[in-house]
Amino acid sequence: MFIEANALSERRMPIFTTSERGIGVHKPTQLREDHILIIHGGADISPSLYGSKLSQHGCGMETPSVRDQQEWEMITQAVKMGIPIVGICRGAQMLCAFEGGKLVQHIVDHTGRDHKITDKESGEKVVSNSCHHQMMVPSKHAKIIATCTQETLGYDDDDKAIFIEEVPEVVYFPSIKAIGIQGHPEWAGRSSPFVEYCSRLINNLLLKG
Repeated sequence: MFIEANALSERRMPIFTTSERGIGVHKPTQLREDHILIIHGGADISPSLYGSKLSQHGCGMETPSVRDQQEWEMITQAVKMGIPIVGICRGAQMLCAFEGGKLVQHIVDHTGRDHKITDKESGEKVVSNSCHHQMMVPSKHAKIIATCTQETLGYDDDDKAIFIEEVPEVVYFPSIKAIGIQGHPEWAGRSSPFVEYCSRLINNLLLKG
């Protein structure tokens, strides 16, 4: 399973690759209060987790997979314990569903390419890699931190074409102490501006205080 809890007793920023500071966890009872839970990327989550049916363009399962169920249980336990959570790609989408949001099950031209994302408060722009064909639609309780502003073709639950002006790329979920990142900082080097940007957000929003 691509679920990782980074044991960071000093509450420093999490790294994005498995190393001597990261441990694999497979059940909620393995989580500790000094962990940061990192949910990694992978196959689409079941749309049933956010109250939708599988669309023609969707690639998930109609009912939650074993992995869906395992990650849902992990997030539930992390929230109960007050553990910070970072979701990467699929992991971000899982957090979005868990917190009450939805997904657009298919968008075009966000797979296998880099694009700029823009911080909505500061206007800072960084280049993010992109390997997702779905889009987070966060609940009203979440805060969209950064977006990709290229006009994007997508398909709604009825498989009707829709045009999207901004695609959420980084979302903060304060009610569950979590950040969802659509890009893959673990694929970039430590000196990458994208990694630096994500690490700064994690420190400021999840680890301070």
